[in-house]
Amino acid sequence: MTADPYQIASEAAFLTTNPSHGQDVYLTEANFCTRYNTRPRTAQRWRITGDGPPFVRLGRRKVGYRLSDCEKWAAERTFSHRAAELARKALVLFVCSCLSIFQSAIEIRSHFGTTALPLASVGSRISLAVGSPRFEMGEI
Repeated sequence: MTADPYQIASEAAFLTTNPSHGQDVYLTEANFCTRYNTRPRTAQRWRITGDGPPFVRLGRRKVGYRLSDCEKWAAERTFSHRAAELARKALVLFVCSCLSIFQSAIEIRSHFGTTALPLASVGSRISLAVGSPRFEMGEI
């Protein structure tokens, strides 16, 4: 007989303080995995990669998850349909690529020793304002 994933098996498995007094409720790794239908090894990998919810180190080999953090983490991964999920991933990739381009422009600016920022980026050419003359970089 399997336990209901939303039901806590025992008080020992549910690290708790009294939520009625404004204190947080904590889940053990086993309870987190039961509640979110995942395996312990997946939760461990998420802690390494940062893909899972924030966790609390409770000892050398003991990890807990704040229930409020877990619920927030799950809500951030709730989509109405697959297209919404893909759109969010595309937006994140777009923002990351823009930051990469901005970082490259800062490195170019620091190389020329000027405080000017990139003026335009059109196609494969980037125009930079460097001092008084205007430099253009070719194909990138």
